Amino acid sequence: MKITYDHNADAMYLEICGGPRHRQKQINLDVTLDIDTNGRVVGVEIMNAVKKYGEQITNISFSNTWFFMSKTTRK
Repeated sequence: MKITYDHNADAMYLEICGGPRHRQKQINLDVTLDIDTNGRVVGVEIMNAVKKYGEQITNISFSNTWFFMSKTTRK
């Protein structure tokens, strides 16, 4: 899993696996799922991440395993 955060857009992306995206499903105004051709979720985009969930969202851990998070800037 790879997690990226774009500070300028306040957008977080959780890449669950490296598969190609076939379609998207919007869960609500801030959360969109990327889905592959087999119907599996390959990624999750969270808009307004820090605004909605606080700065702690940028320090995510799963099962005591820390994942790499890169901060990007859109041009």
